[in-house]
Amino acid sequence: MLALPNIDYVLLLSKGTFHQVHGGVATNAPLDRHPWTEFSAEFKRIRGRDFGRVPRRPIMFGCIRPEAQHIVAASWTAGSEWWQEQLEQQALKR
Repeated sequence: MLALPNIDYVLLLSKGTFHQVHGGVATNAPLDRHPWTEFSAEFKRIRGRDFGRVPRRPIMFGCIRPEAQHIVAASWTAGSEWWQEQLEQQALKR
């Protein structure tokens, strides 16, 4: 859905989600037996391409609660280098 340009991507700040993939088989698996390879193959079979991030910034709505600020800071640190690479790649395409 995020790849569709006519869809608004809205991120509700300070709202959490939780999703266990297939009843927890991925969550509870040891790293050496994690089913990512099977998940990846299934995704490619269905979609015809490898799974990957969609380089699209969300419209952010709401506020960040003080209790969550350290999580947002960690996310920013982890993602900022990736976003910079995306911006550089887009600039090269122009």
